[in-house]
Amino acid sequence: MVERIVTATARFSSFRDATYAVPMAGIDISESQVRRLAHEVGAELIDTRDRKVVEHWRRQLEPRTAVVPEAVVVEVDGGRIRTRAAGSGPGVHEAQNKEDKVACLATLKGPTFPADPCPEPPDGFQCPRRVRRPVQQMKGSAGE
Repeated sequence: MVERIVTATARFSSFRDATYAVPMAGIDISESQVRRLAHEVGAELIDTRDRKVVEHWRRQLEPRTAVVPEAVVVEVDGGRIRTRAAGSGPGVHEAQNKEDKVACLATLKGPTFPADPCPEPPDGFQCPRRVRRPVQQMKGSAGE
């Protein structure tokens, strides 16, 4: 019952709207009770989050999985987004370019080999002319 009430307060824009929606689930409750429950559960969630942060810093958390991945990859990318001043009404006010940053953590699993299955670079990487442009795009200087 508490879960339904708290879910309603999270989904609706006000305690009044949540109080209106909760009776549809067969629960009779006042707006002040909805508010009190939402604040209690919110405080519990905040305490749990803060406790886990401290446990993480102290390396006291149990692993989420017993399986250790063979390899992990962190993919990072950034881009440009155009922003405008908040609360300025329609139109663009105080436009700015800002950088967004996106990251993805992936676990990998694949076959293993006793020797390198492809000891030579692919054909596309053996032609200096074709390699020069991607290297320059990486903001490095292409050598001979």
